[in-house]
Amino acid sequence: MGLRITRAVNTVVYGGYDLDDKRPNSSFDHRIWIRGVRNHRDRQEGIVNIKTGLGVEEHVIQVGDDPLHFGEDLSIEMVGVRDRIAQAEPYCEVCGRGHSFTDRQTPQAELALNAPRNYRLIRDNARRKSR
Repeated sequence: MGLRITRAVNTVVYGGYDLDDKRPNSSFDHRIWIRGVRNHRDRQEGIVNIKTGLGVEEHVIQVGDDPLHFGEDLSIEMVGVRDRIAQAEPYCEVCGRGHSFTDRQTPQAELALNAPRNYRLIRDNARRKSR
């Protein structure tokens, strides 16, 4: 099993051999977009789009299935689903924004990414450390 990473719906992981951390959106070899996560009683699955220079492929990956191979020595595997409880923004009667409920449950995909050591990964929400 490779690197384990947990990602929410509509998040992206950029991967590449010469990935530039200042501009990952234009230097990636693979862009993995977590489009959906489902946590059913009898199965857990994720919907992923993998974009390469050749185009985009969409796959449904399930816990317990064989890893999905993309590229020569790259694979992704659905390991599980984690339910995250997030604080919702309270409803504002003045502006009408927010929610009437206080918490919301958001399923997140637990993934295992297998890649060689010289392959880099960058999350779409990664921040550079300030010095």
